Amino acid sequence: MTGMAPRILVITGASGSGKTAIIGRLAGQPEPGVRYHHFDSVGVPSPEEMERDYGSGEGWQTAVTREWIARLARDGSAGLHVLEGQVRPAMVQQAFVANGVYQGQLLLLDCSPEIRTARLHGPRGQPELASAQMMAWSAYLRGQADALGIPVLDTTDLSLDQAGSEVEKHIRSLTMGASPTRIGAELEIRDLPPQDFHLMWPTFHAVVSAGDTYSLDPNTTFEAACRLWTTPPSRAFLALKNGAVAGGYVLRPARDGLGDHVANAGYMVSPDARGQGIAQQLCEHSLDMARRAGYQAMQFHYVVASNEAAVRAWQRCGFAIVGRAPKTFRHPRLGLVDTLIMHRYLEP
Repeated sequence: MTGMAPRILVITGASGSGKTAIIGRLAGQPEPGVRYHHFDSVGVPSPEEMERDYGSGEGWQTAVTREWIARLARDGSAGLHVLEGQVRPAMVQQAFVANGVYQGQLLLLDCSPEIRTARLHGPRGQPELASAQMMAWSAYLRGQADALGIPVLDTTDLSLDQAGSEVEKHIRSLTMGASPTRIGAELEIRDLPPQDFHLMWPTFHAVVSAGDTYSLDPNTTFEAACRLWTTPPSRAFLALKNGAVAGGYVLRPARDGLGDHVANAGYMVSPDARGQGIAQQLCEHSLDMARRAGYQAMQFHYVVASNEAAVRAWQRCGFAIVGRAPKTFRHPRLGLVDTLIMHRYLEP
């Protein structure tokens, strides 16, 4: 352990998607270092009890989701915990953030309504679950997965063995992990896929809502932010300092077509991590990533001139101010301020 919580994979899906059968099979021959858990193993109270004790069924699910993630985050008996259940993805992501789970992921299992109905009437022997309510729940989960960038495994045309094999591949990819870049003894920077963007969201929201360094709408939603940072050709990175989120950045082409040999990047530092030189470390890391990706230069189109600490950091990283546009940013306290164009070449 390095001060970070264990990896947690939450597999969700409506009844009939195959998740319980798949996890049951995989749990029979588990990968080394992997433990499997069923959400409902804690017991499911009656609707009346949920209403009385939690205010609603959704209230019960929220509370139990938080309890599960908190418990698994403290459980160092496995490198990866796999939790299976019908849970709302947004609830899981909120529980990840609350418990400092920086390597938590979700996977949605889904299938067509026709196959879901056939499974519930056939092998499952629970035809009462093949209801309009279950189909609506399935559509809701699929919509959340699409909005939050969560991977989806469609089991419609897969046998149990085939679906199990696909889930096993996903589990193995998590147990192998991706090697982060370590900078010094404290800071590490790793890729930030869309399903992990919830880790960056508190920082993104704090920076953008302040309205003093980015021209983005201060009310930018989680879904819009995730798309902006993680949709190819953009590539996002997350910085962790001593296991806590310290910031991140996005790297992308400055322009499409004939301008895509020039990179652009945007950096954000968490409020609690400012004043420690992390912005400059993120910039230096992005320059290295840009070189590896084959970019020939990097350019910032819209650096707010009043953000003097950032301007100095970029200059220390070799950027020069090559243009200035007067009164092009509406600062919430300073009024209209200038923006800068900054540029540097990337030597091989």
